[in-house]
Amino acid sequence: MKELVLVLFGVGRRQLLPPQQEAGAPTGSNIAPFYTLATDLSDEQIATMLGWGWVSTKWLSINFVRFPTPLPTYVATWESSTAFVSSAPQDVEDMLAAGFTREPLLSTTARIICRDKASGAAGKWGDTTMADAFNTIINSVKVRVLPRRIGPLNTPAPLYAMYCNPPTTNEKDWEEFRDAIQAHSFGVDGGRSPNIFYGDACKICHSADHSVGLCYLDSVDGWNGPRRNNYSNQPAASSSRGGRNGGRGGNHQQRGGGNRQRGGGNPQRGRGRGGNGHGRGNRYPAAGDNLDHNTTSAMLRAAGGGWPHHR
Repeated sequence: MKELVLVLFGVGRRQLLPPQQEAGAPTGSNIAPFYTLATDLSDEQIATMLGWGWVSTKWLSINFVRFPTPLPTYVATWESSTAFVSSAPQDVEDMLAAGFTREPLLSTTARIICRDKASGAAGKWGDTTMADAFNTIINSVKVRVLPRRIGPLNTPAPLYAMYCNPPTTNEKDWEEFRDAIQAHSFGVDGGRSPNIFYGDACKICHSADHSVGLCYLDSVDGWNGPRRNNYSNQPAASSSRGGRNGGRGGNHQQRGGGNRQRGGGNPQRGRGRGGNGHGRGNRYPAAGDNLDHNTTSAMLRAAGGGWPHHR
């Protein structure tokens, strides 16, 4: 790797910082893919690395992502397609987006946006109005349909992975947001709510939002790592209602970075830190009717203006 980044990008050996154990972390074997921090990079080097994305040779494959990594966009996976009005991704997106206009998810999202705005320069919203920020989040909802067959008859049972732009730059607040979505009832009136799905993380890239059978890495030109056919093609057929999913992931955006860059791994599909997702539960009390009437009405009007949400 050191030779490759030196030749292609002019990054010297002394600029590379190998993985180091976090203070207080238990001793254990690191799990590939490994991250190496590249320091003191020029803006041109950063742009070139991000432009390449993946570099594969006959010796190894390297992926370049910003550091610090952005908060995930992946929040949950659902099953029970009969709970959705339609199994088409756009229709599922509309159903999930509509759920943001109902309590307690409405208040939770609004409260997190307020805290982010109150954090000043450390936040993401700045002078953006509450209504515009809320509508931006709704309009960012995306769904990826993961094909799956279960049972002796190989009955189709697709999974629906949801992605949504974070309403904050704060990790603890993002975890509260994720937990609120996973605990929320997205069912329509008179119907049932879909079941939250808890499956195993990908054994190739350790992403939380897909099983190994749906990993795209072995389709990267020149990929040198393990391949899907080395493992099972099917996600685990387990599910439950409620609870929390500790996996983090799904980065479809970039932020931060400065003059630092790190390579390796897969930033696109839900990596948890150190290859293992984690969650800390809610830091704040559960959402309730803690927004005044005018704020709630304004939020609902804003959401109504984007329903079905813009694409």
